[in-house]
Amino acid sequence: MDATKAKSAPGPKTTERPDPTGWQQSELLSYKLAILSRLLERGSEAALARHYGLWLTDCRLLGHLLAKSPRTVRDLAEDMVMDKAPISRSASRLVEKGLLTRAADPADGRSAVFTLTPDGRKTASTIMSRAQLGQGRYMELLPPESCWVLLDAVDKLLDFAKTKLPKDAPPRED
Repeated sequence: MDATKAKSAPGPKTTERPDPTGWQQSELLSYKLAILSRLLERGSEAALARHYGLWLTDCRLLGHLLAKSPRTVRDLAEDMVMDKAPISRSASRLVEKGLLTRAADPADGRSAVFTLTPDGRKTASTIMSRAQLGQGRYMELLPPESCWVLLDAVDKLLDFAKTKLPKDAPPRED
């Protein structure tokens, strides 16, 4: 086994951190998380389209509005860490489907606020219940103590990414 593989190969758990020097792209945390995210989203997207005729962004928007409503596209974009354009398109689709209402923002007449309709609240609640079951299936793959370590680690990485990383990276000149 070469030195690169020895550094990345799973071994006994110690109190020492892994040494990523020499790791290949496929071994990097950011790469693994991106691949995991795409695979999980692909499966979710197919199920949501099949069961509800909705896109993943539509369902996430419904979930955010279920937690806090009414919200503007700007608020939702900030919460979901997304550009406003796909959220605006999603909100328009959901209004057309009768799951959201759109009204002028009383604080800023140039903006719109979106609120769940009764059907939207029912759909969002159903989707969240299914998402929670899916989350349970993921957690069943790990020993209980690993679930808590994973959730804590992801929260720490999210906090770091949201507070310490640049929000808009300028184009690189390579």
